Amino acid sequence: MNLYVQGKNADFRYAEGKKGLLGRTFHHFFELYLFLDGEIEYISARHKQKLSPLQLVVIPPGKYHQFVLSGDESKYKRYVITFEPEFLKDIFSGNEESVDYILSLTPSHRIACQYEYLKEIACLWSAKDFSGALTSAITDIALQIKNYNLNLQKNDGKFSELAACTMEYINTNFSKQFDLVYLADKMHCSVSSLCHEFKNNYGISIKKYMLQKRLYHARRDIMNGEKAEAVSLKYGFSSYSSFFRSFVKAFSHTPSKTGK
Repeated sequence: MNLYVQGKNADFRYAEGKKGLLGRTFHHFFELYLFLDGEIEYISARHKQKLSPLQLVVIPPGKYHQFVLSGDESKYKRYVITFEPEFLKDIFSGNEESVDYILSLTPSHRIACQYEYLKEIACLWSAKDFSGALTSAITDIALQIKNYNLNLQKNDGKFSELAACTMEYINTNFSKQFDLVYLADKMHCSVSSLCHEFKNNYGISIKKYMLQKRLYHARRDIMNGEKAEAVSLKYGFSSYSSFFRSFVKAFSHTPSKTGK
């Protein structure tokens, strides 16, 4: 059974199996992912963790992440709510890009009950009525998250020191121009060791991670009114044509169509 309902400001999904499982990605929206069953590992800059049933993953815009499925894919079940960051900017404000949350819930927790309620009414209510219910549910879930004791940590200790330090350096300096030789020198190791350790820990190459992160921020800046040519220089692309090709490949539209 799979459900996908689009609301006015947000989308709701209940999914079973591998279909719809996203790969290594950044995205521009908030994602509220509630894991239900199966064997899945969540990987981001902060977390490398096998999820347990009823763990809620709060993924902010611009946060690299992936879900790695193992075991019987037919057992994999989850809820996913996505919405634009402006939708709840008064609740989700501050430095959302720097953190992601994993919250452990119980079946009776108010957040878990909201997801179950949305599943029950998804096929019964009209699109307009469901959209209103989804909006109310997201607002309530967001408030619950804000009141939750997050006990945030820099990372959960499952990354190697080299990989974690490399990730931190890239996230701080991604807009600057530097190559793998320079980065390896900063980390006091060989290029091969650096690349292997990063890929082994985060499931993505350094070059691909940096490209995706730069493209995400470039798209956001263009949406905020900056010129594409200036943005391409800002994020270290060698030429506008190189930026243009990478942008179209990533987003399936040209920079001039962004936000339209």
